[in-house]
Amino acid sequence: MAYCNKCGSFIPDGAKFCENCGTPVAVEKAETDYNQFNDSYAQQGSFHEAPQTDYQQQNYYQQPYQQSFQRPKSSVSFKEAITMFFTRYVDFSGRSVKSEFWYVFLFNMIVSGILGFLAYESNGFSVLTSLYSLATFIPSLALSFRRLHDIDKSGIYILISLIPIAGFIILIVWFCKDSAPDNEYGPAPEFVNPNSSY
Repeated sequence: MAYCNKCGSFIPDGAKFCENCGTPVAVEKAETDYNQFNDSYAQQGSFHEAPQTDYQQQNYYQQPYQQSFQRPKSSVSFKEAITMFFTRYVDFSGRSVKSEFWYVFLFNMIVSGILGFLAYESNGFSVLTSLYSLATFIPSLALSFRRLHDIDKSGIYILISLIPIAGFIILIVWFCKDSAPDNEYGPAPEFVNPNSSY
């Protein structure tokens, strides 16, 4: 099982190039050659480790290949979700799991409710409510894009929300879906079969 160094797409066994971006599968071949070289050394009775190939000596190919197997968590805690919400402020790429989206949604509802109550009691808080809504608009949009990516849909589908009532309902149903297998936006989270159909 392998993943593309460039786009992170799943590469079937025996493939020479990534089907998504066309990148050559150089590292997998280098590692196969390296393992075959080690096997031939063992058969000859040598107890010395085989010398490294050029690909093994260069971290340029090896490091991204290893990182591609570091799958994101299938579920995050409330604290992790809020931390990622503000650290990935304008990150419209990649994927976000269901728990990350809904924990942030809950957090924003609680904060907005508190600020709305304070604004009702005192007019001075109405400006603070508006500032919070403005400050969280872009990260909320970025999170929505990543959640759509996680179910294998383009972020442009967020425009469905412009359709009165029906568009909002469709988005809610999509945001409740489980993570899709590996796709062009990145590897699937843990415990998701990368070979299953969605």
